[in-house]
Amino acid sequence: MINACGIGCGGNMKVIRTWTILDWCTGDVFTYIQVIKATDEKAPTFNVKT
Repeated sequence: MINACGIGCGGNMKVIRTWTILDWCTGDVFTYIQVIKATDEKAPTFNVKT
């Protein structure tokens, strides 16, 4: 995982995947890059029972 932004941006991450696909019929090879961004945009909340 790679930080999605600079310092002070905790909880935000990126996952970068490289996919290689082979077409068995033609022998063609394709490469694709997938980027998954996980962001932490909402502060935690607490429920306290009294």
